[in-house]
Amino acid sequence: MNSDARGQQMPARIAAELRTLIHTGTVPPGGRFQGERELAQEFSVSRATLRQALKVLQEEGYIEVRRGPYGGAFVTSLGAPLTAWKEQMASDFAPMDDLFDFRVGVEMAAARFAAERRTDEDIVRMRESTERLATAVGREQLRLHDARFHECVAEASGSSRLLNMVREVRGELFLPVDFLRDDDTQDHSDILGAIIDSNPDLASQRMMEHIEHTREQLRKLVRTA
Repeated sequence: MNSDARGQQMPARIAAELRTLIHTGTVPPGGRFQGERELAQEFSVSRATLRQALKVLQEEGYIEVRRGPYGGAFVTSLGAPLTAWKEQMASDFAPMDDLFDFRVGVEMAAARFAAERRTDEDIVRMRESTERLATAVGREQLRLHDARFHECVAEASGSSRLLNMVREVRGELFLPVDFLRDDDTQDHSDILGAIIDSNPDLASQRMMEHIEHTREQLRKLVRTA
């Protein structure tokens, strides 16, 4: 790939990474991204390239850019992206099915390896994320701690490639702000219990059941939208 092609793709790649931070709740609605200078340095790009990435997110309705001393790129209420997501899923759920199929394969493997390789420190992190999910206030905290649990499982697997894939797929998975199953906390506790017991078969099975439950709930949400 020549340098011109890489240069054209860079804004899209940066936009995807920033979108991931929004999807996972790391930067919630109303939250502010770092300033242009800091973000440009973080991605090792010019401010002009960064502005192209921000323009993509602005056009998609993810952020609004405010000028002035207290300005910056702020995450919107996500109304426009949610509407676009529902319309896309209602017309064609196949891309979401493909995403969930990928999640099943990757996260079942992560849970299996976590049950075989987890350390005491891994257990502490997974337990902490589960407890925080149970006591979270507001949908954005719920989304954040839900995503964090899945990352903790991948970290416990000891595979950096699995961890990167889990982060990537979680970034693509845009769940509506008002979506979270009431029994997600119990699912996480069941997965954690199997990992603590060093039971790879059960940990993998629990993870598959959890992901399939989420897939079915999304189907229902789309049908009633």
